Amino acid sequence: MDPWIKSAGNTDTRLEIFPQVHSWDHSPLAEILTRDQQRVESLRHRIVMGGNNKSQTPPLLPTNTGSSSIPLTSGLSIGSGNYYVKLGIGSPAKYHAMLMDTGSSLSWMQCKPCVIYCHSQADPVFDPSASSTYSKLSCATPECSSLKAATLNDPACEADSNACIYTASYGDASYSIGYLGKDVLNLSPAAGSGSQQRFTFGCGQDNQGLFGRAAGILGLARDKLSFLSQAYIHLD
Repeated sequence: MDPWIKSAGNTDTRLEIFPQVHSWDHSPLAEILTRDQQRVESLRHRIVMGGNNKSQTPPLLPTNTGSSSIPLTSGLSIGSGNYYVKLGIGSPAKYHAMLMDTGSSLSWMQCKPCVIYCHSQADPVFDPSASSTYSKLSCATPECSSLKAATLNDPACEADSNACIYTASYGDASYSIGYLGKDVLNLSPAAGSGSQQRFTFGCGQDNQGLFGRAAGILGLARDKLSFLSQAYIHLD
């Protein structure tokens, strides 16, 4: 067991790989990009319709503006066949390339001190200690209790601090393990402080797999911890 991970009740914590359906595959790049574009159009339709449906359950995090717009970029420049978006995390905001995944819910990014392993990424690795608004979430929080539904993996608890530890695993054996945290999210540099809101995400300390040089994953599935559930956005 990794020395920094200790589970409640002195039981071992182990990584289990589940055959989740998500956007990582080894199909020809043109096919991947075509399917991704279809997913984007579907997401765009769902989000716009959701924004016009006043009876829809409100997002977990309140927004200060009616909508925000963030551009999609091909992942070829960062070694991925998936689209990515640049999101600002922390105070002051630091922007990171996040791969879009419509098949998973939990969003996560690599974080210092990278206790076990961080892959090479295009942007500087996020440093939680440099953000005045970052906080770890404890095992007693509702967000930690929601991890099982969001990732199909049970959360663990750090023995000394009771910090919540997540495991996000994927069908190709890629995975991320780290602390569940919360910080200010800024959707776009042009949007200014009006687009800021609190966002729950994983702060990865052991990140292994086919992530290119992205900072992490933006989970766009339907669970309440997903990015779409935490904020109303328009993808352009």
